[in-house]
Amino acid sequence: MAELIPPFLTPKNQLSPLFEKIFTSIFKKYDLDQDGCLNKSELDAFALATNGEQFEEESLKKILELVEKNEQGFLTLKGFLQMYACQALADKDETWNDLKTHGFSYDYILEKMKRKEPIVPKHQIGRKNKSKKNHK
Repeated sequence: MAELIPPFLTPKNQLSPLFEKIFTSIFKKYDLDQDGCLNKSELDAFALATNGEQFEEESLKKILELVEKNEQGFLTLKGFLQMYACQALADKDETWNDLKTHGFSYDYILEKMKRKEPIVPKHQIGRKNKSKKNHK
């Protein structure tokens, strides 16, 4: 059976446009001060929501060494997308688990594509999501 949802990555191992949009919406949900970066407390909130615990210091240090961050050492949107491109390359199942945790299950995305509906609601693009609704 052919894949119905486009792959996570382009041939250049960057997130595909669909998944870049989805991960951007997740990033913006946790960028509470809307400065384009996830500071320590925002990153902790993201990790807690995603994995049930904060990043271990050593893991976080390794991540931040590999991806883009600002001059203060905070994770930028580009760095966040780089982090997920690396994860998608290494572990697609874990990436799907993260997406499902944030309301973007395979079935949800597939259903939205079949209906030709936006996968990320327009109100979530370009501003933070104040809603706690989960897309299932």
